[in-house]
This record gives sequence, structure tokens and C-alpha cells, in this order.
Amino acid sequence: MKYFIDTNIIIDLLENKEEAKEQLKSLVLEDGSELFINRLIVLETLRTIHFNHKKVFRKAEEKLKLFRQVDIKPKIYDDTITFSRFCHSKGVK
Repeated sequence: MKYFIDTNIIIDLLENKEEAKEQLKSLVLEDGSELFINRLIVLETLRTIHFNHKKVFRKAEEKLKLFRQVDIKPKIYDDTITFSRFCHSKGVK
């Protein structure tokens, strides 16, 4: 089965949260499973790491490279920006 991994799971994994580790482990161990992310997931994840935490940033980059990346069309990026800006205007961060 193919799984698209959400940013929240990746961030929880980088924060060493047990539930995220168990979820991902069960998917990895499943026969025929394929785990995917896209460039937006990479960007969302890396932007959460404080600028001064260079080691953590490099480690996160390395971990993210282990996933297969799905290309997405520019319109999806544009729609994501619009939606994000709308959410921010309503106080959702």
C-alpha cells in the first residue's frame, strides 16, 4: 500500500515522540508499503527548526531524504499559499 506521510507525523518523529515512531515503524514493516512525502512537507518540516539549531536541521534534512518525494504541480503550491494566508488572517497558525 502507498502512504503519504503528513507533516505532523514527520515533526513528531523528529521530536522523538513515541507514537509517531510506532506509527511509522508499523508502516515500514508492512509488506509492500511505500512511504511518500512532497516538497511542501519538506518545507513545512524544516521551517519549524530554529535557525540556530544547525545540527538538528542537517539531521532532519538527512531523514527527509529517506522518503520518496512526489512532485506536485505549481498550482498546488499557489493554492497552499492562498489557504495558508487565509488561515493566518483568521488567527489560525
